[in-house]
This record gives sequence, structure tokens and C-alpha cells, in this order.
Amino acid sequence: MNERWLLQHREFPRWFFYPIELYELHLSALTFEILAQSARLLHLSYKGKKKGNVVSAIAAHAFQIHVRLVGMSHQELREVLQSDEGPLIPVLSSYFENLFGSDVAAALRRPPCPIYSINECPEQLPQWATALSRDDSVRRLNTLEFELIVECI
Repeated sequence: MNERWLLQHREFPRWFFYPIELYELHLSALTFEILAQSARLLHLSYKGKKKGNVVSAIAAHAFQIHVRLVGMSHQELREVLQSDEGPLIPVLSSYFENLFGSDVAAALRRPPCPIYSINECPEQLPQWATALSRDDSVRRLNTLEFELIVECI
């Protein structure tokens, strides 16, 4: 990879690199009317009047725009965005709001939900860990090794 691409890549917001499935998930939360209005603005075609088809068309279009913009030189990018100055992130946000409409653009920028994972504890938790009051549980937990508690979280 060349240095220019790496430097430019760091300027793009994180939402520019979300997977298309995340765009589809967030777009699905919007009403059909909002999505259809955005599709009309973009002159997108989709089959039937099914919300899923509109969601897929908008998500695919957004993804294609992201790929195209990331591949441009800095000068080309600024020409497309019609902005010579300022940080790239607000300029991109404004560009997407003008292109897709504010609700759809906000859905495309929405970050993924945090993912929580529960690791299995190496040992079975003792019965007292679930049967005691909060204060008693804290006292008992203070007697356990820190590493064991971290492995169980």
C-alpha cells in the first residue's frame, strides 16, 4: 500500500468502513416512507414495495460511494465534496446528508451496538455467589484472586 492511501485512509471516519450488513441493520429501523424518499433522491431502482429491497439498494449504493471516495486522491475527493478546507469528517457527513437525506445519513453513521461476551469461568461458581446479599457477595468476592474474577467476566 502506498503512503498516500494510508494517510488519507486515516482521515475517513470509522463509519465509512462498517460492513454493508450493519448499514442494512440500521436502515431497517427507518420507515419505508423515509427510505423510499431517499431512494427517489438517489434515483435508485428497487423491486416492488418491500422495505427490505429499498434497504438493500440504499446500503449497496452507500457502500459503493464509500469505496469510490476512499480510492480517490485527496484533490479528487475535495473536488467531489466541493470543499477545499476543513476537516474531512464534517464535510463527508454534510455530503451524505445532502445525498441521502438526514435520517438515512444518520442511520449510515450510527455505530454498531457494543458486543458483550461472557467467558466461561474456569471453575463452577460457589453457591454462595448467587445466594448472598450484595454486601456479603462483595466481601466474598474480595477474597478471590483478581485473575479468577477477570476470567469469569
